[in-house]
Amino acid sequence: MKKYHIIIVSILVCILISACSDLEDTSKELSITITPVESTISINEEIQLFVNITDVSDLFGIAIEIKFDEDLIEVEDEYFTLGSIWDGTQPITYTNQETGRLNIAIVLEDNVNVQPISRSGKLFSLSFISVAEGESNLYIDKINLINQAGNPVEDFDKVVIKNATIIISNITPL
Repeated sequence: MKKYHIIIVSILVCILISACSDLEDTSKELSITITPVESTISINEEIQLFVNITDVSDLFGIAIEIKFDEDLIEVEDEYFTLGSIWDGTQPITYTNQETGRLNIAIVLEDNVNVQPISRSGKLFSLSFISVAEGESNLYIDKINLINQAGNPVEDFDKVVIKNATIIISNITPL
């Protein structure tokens, strides 16, 4: 009977170890997040959102398209600010505003002294103003993250994207 219990316990331990080894470590996964994830603001109130990247390796450039409801929020005149992840570099930036979408590209200048980015941080911030009551989702529709060779960065095929929502109310929050 004791042998039977030892065999059963051994089998259960093997199953548990096998199951745990199949789990991915989600604490370190490439992700792009728009923060704050949810905000409630009043009509005619300005809001700044941040686009952050986590656990990127060998980032040399990014191209991204963010969509939103242009009937509820509008882009401010000075809507784009480069984030701190680019500190110490002089990237080339391109921004284009179309109805309900922003296209942004940031790339490091290609020379021998430039080191690709391998860390987490703020890519850029965006400023909007609310114009009508409702709920606008801001979501990443297209994204490219490239290394210096022009290929997708490591784990690009597994990138986790977290979008944001702005709730616009005609009642002023306390």
